[in-house]
Amino acid sequence: MREQSWMSPSKYVARSTSRSRREQGGARAGHIVLSLVFIVLVLAHFVPQRGVLAGSGAQFVMTTVRQGDTLWDIAVRMSKDDADIRRVIFDVRKVNNLVSTRVMPGDVLRVPKKWCR
Repeated sequence: MREQSWMSPSKYVARSTSRSRREQGGARAGHIVLSLVFIVLVLAHFVPQRGVLAGSGAQFVMTTVRQGDTLWDIAVRMSKDDADIRRVIFDVRKVNNLVSTRVMPGDVLRVPKKWCR
């Protein structure tokens, strides 16, 4: 009876297969970690920043959108007489993280106190 050496083909194949599976598992885990880091970075970009105007000591007045209101209507109603309405709308969109000017009845918006009467 012939003794099998450690270099026999069956053992060699089994060892290489198990190593490649281990290496594939490590590579797969690396891809998962990299994907999760990418997702976190992308989501962090879209999360509203707290205190966007906090450097200027801004505070906010809360207002609820009424039926038929637009951002222009809210800006006119809430702002001082000498305020530039376009600038008010820009700041309201910025602090509320609005990607468009569309608002819905019942939405609660923060209006920077510096623009309010």
